[in-house]
Amino acid sequence: MEILVLLVIIIGFSDVQGDNEVYVTTGDQIKKFNKDKVKTTVIYKQPQRKIIGLVADLDGRFLFWSDVSSGHSGIYRSDLDGRNVTTIVRDVGKVQSISADWVSNHIYWTDSQRKTVEIANYDGSGRRILVSTDLQQPQAVIVDPLFGFIFWFDQKLNKIERSLLDGSHRRIIVKSRKHHPNQFAISHAFRQLYWTDAKDNSIYSCDLSGKKLRKQRDLKSVTSGNPAYGLTVIGNTALVSTGGDTAIYAMLIETSLPFWYKEATNLGHRDLYSIVSPDVSTQPMNYHPCSSLDKGGCAELCLPTEGTSYRCACSMYGGKAIAKDGKTCQVPDEILLFAQQGTGEIAFFSTDRESYTDYTLVATSTQPAAVAYDPVSMMVYWSDLKDKCVYRAPLNGSYREVVLSTIDGVGAVHGLAFEWQARRLYFTNVWQSAPSFDGSVFSWHKIEMLDINTGQLQVIKRDVDKPRGLALDLTAGYLYYTDSGLTPKVLRCHLDGSQPQVLLDTGLSDPCGVTIWGHKVYVVDSNSDNETTYPSIQEYDPLQSTWRDLGIQALEYPQSIAVHMGKVFVSDWSSGNSDKGFITSFYLNHTANVDTVIEGNKPSGLLVASVKLNSNQDLNCLEANCSHGCIRSPVDFPPRCYCPSGTAFVRASDNKTCTSKKAVFSSPLNEIQPTLVYQETGQVDGIAVSSDRHRIYWTVDSSENDTGHIAKLNVMRGASTYDIILSNLNHPRAIILHPNDRWMYWTEHREGFGGAEIHSAKTNGHRSKMLKSGGMHWPNSLVIQGDEMYIADSIGKIFVMELD
Repeated sequence: MEILVLLVIIIGFSDVQGDNEVYVTTGDQIKKFNKDKVKTTVIYKQPQRKIIGLVADLDGRFLFWSDVSSGHSGIYRSDLDGRNVTTIVRDVGKVQSISADWVSNHIYWTDSQRKTVEIANYDGSGRRILVSTDLQQPQAVIVDPLFGFIFWFDQKLNKIERSLLDGSHRRIIVKSRKHHPNQFAISHAFRQLYWTDAKDNSIYSCDLSGKKLRKQRDLKSVTSGNPAYGLTVIGNTALVSTGGDTAIYAMLIETSLPFWYKEATNLGHRDLYSIVSPDVSTQPMNYHPCSSLDKGGCAELCLPTEGTSYRCACSMYGGKAIAKDGKTCQVPDEILLFAQQGTGEIAFFSTDRESYTDYTLVATSTQPAAVAYDPVSMMVYWSDLKDKCVYRAPLNGSYREVVLSTIDGVGAVHGLAFEWQARRLYFTNVWQSAPSFDGSVFSWHKIEMLDINTGQLQVIKRDVDKPRGLALDLTAGYLYYTDSGLTPKVLRCHLDGSQPQVLLDTGLSDPCGVTIWGHKVYVVDSNSDNETTYPSIQEYDPLQSTWRDLGIQALEYPQSIAVHMGKVFVSDWSSGNSDKGFITSFYLNHTANVDTVIEGNKPSGLLVASVKLNSNQDLNCLEANCSHGCIRSPVDFPPRCYCPSGTAFVRASDNKTCTSKKAVFSSPLNEIQPTLVYQETGQVDGIAVSSDRHRIYWTVDSSENDTGHIAKLNVMRGASTYDIILSNLNHPRAIILHPNDRWMYWTEHREGFGGAEIHSAKTNGHRSKMLKSGGMHWPNSLVIQGDEMYIADSIGKIFVMELD
């Protein structure tokens, strides 16, 4: 009897090894090996590439692979013979493993750089991220539509996980530092998951729940120590690809009999990676509604769930969300916009449906924080704490651009708000510099406003300690903001920063988020400094001037808040896990029932916004006749005209017109009646007088060619003595003469923070040199006292330097 069993196994093994073909990647090639003819054919070759992942669809006769080489990263598709190559997914990080749902025609992959598990249709459409939380370095992945599971391995977290085909019902099935799967395989007959393990060069298996984990075959002696990578299982035979000898081995599994055979060798230069077999037993056909031509009625993506059940989804990119019918995709009417610092995502949910299963991705950046939205241009704005930038992108995510950066003096921006009628972006700005040339460190804490149409910046609040959240009440004309400094408080002011009013300064620790719904204001406090009993949400009624604590006990470390139709959304970080976080929700009339919207990675900014609104002129400002800028005020207050900060414009006596300092005037001290000395072409910013020689010197910043110059003139002889003594300067401003009248000193400002410079030259313009650069923002004034020169910088610091 033992001889008979042995004979049956050997015959079965021999039959398998003589049938079919296998495909294997060698890095820069995909090769097809015919075991029957012992023939190797190169079906695809691209020098300097690194092809790692490989999978086939036998019924559709497609071959898919991933390329991780620089400049060519992506997922590709061809016919089984390597013809008709096309790129189906381009924007990826590092995809080392892919798998195919041959029933519903979906491709799955892991991205170890972006820390995601993703899906797309065979043509690359309908792309979505299925899993992005609690992932560090996902690698091997396999999908099986018969059992209805995805399996993947996270190398950094040392765990094998499983979920349904739509990414739901996720669970860990194996967690051990002893294992490192390179490629998975599934046996439908044995209902087992197999993998080649890089830790000890073996084949391991477990059942589909992670139980019955065991070593199937130790490969060290079989492969002579060459590392195994690829794996495919046909019946009770495993085919393994190895590096070093670049060979393919066949061996029995699910038996203790040590039979193995070298199918091929020297298939590549150094390494072999994924291997697939077109044997029909590895992809048995099955029916699912998602496999029909109309994809189960889904417009973009049909996601199988349990059994023959499914749900429709939209592409994660493109600005659309699932409609109320649950099948079609459309731009929603209202959205819940949010950012996740852990994943770098800026995304939204549609508020048109109660279900928040899938979100739509707008853009990514390094560490996004606050969010704002312009419904006129359908543009999303967000700040990034690491990049020290404010970005924007259209809702469909077609591009991303920088709006503000360190060139504009931007530091950490924790609060954003958009005034869509006047086209202005409000933002908090906190910055601490590197040590300057005298070793001092300076900082600023302010709230600023950017005119989107003109690009002009205006500082509206400087007397803030640590500004955080911002919210605009456009109906009443107020700006609400929180300050989490030494004395935490909630304040409001007019939109131009005037008339500040403290609304609450007790019972607070870290008021970090504020929003408005209806006529009420809501503030979230993270209690980061443990100044209060617990994190809280406060409600303010401006009509009654009253506050109340909503009494939410389920908060851990909340960051931001939004309210829509009586439903409160809160971004909350886990106090026990530095990367984990949630967006939770509850109704104002049922505060005890807190639901989790998503489990994310450090979600931060939140905002509920209408997607599209038509531009509406502010009649209040329209009648103000301001020459440059107008900010409307609350009822019973007139609108205020302003001149942009950081320019040479000043407000005239009519409080409406901004005039430019483009001329030099003189006047007797006892009567302020200026007389024109000389009319300049640019803005005159600094002036110095040599009384002994009857000369005046001034700096000119030309807005036309973005350069500047220093001019001089003898006031006794008139305009004919005008002379430009230095030109092609970078935004010169302050100027001063040495008491001996032989040297002059001036400041220049280059683009970018720290680009300020101090220069000197003879008063005839000769022997010009730079004395100091860096460590300053925009020095505005110079004073000489003895052998020292004092420098006043725009960020509120005074520096001193010795004069040789």
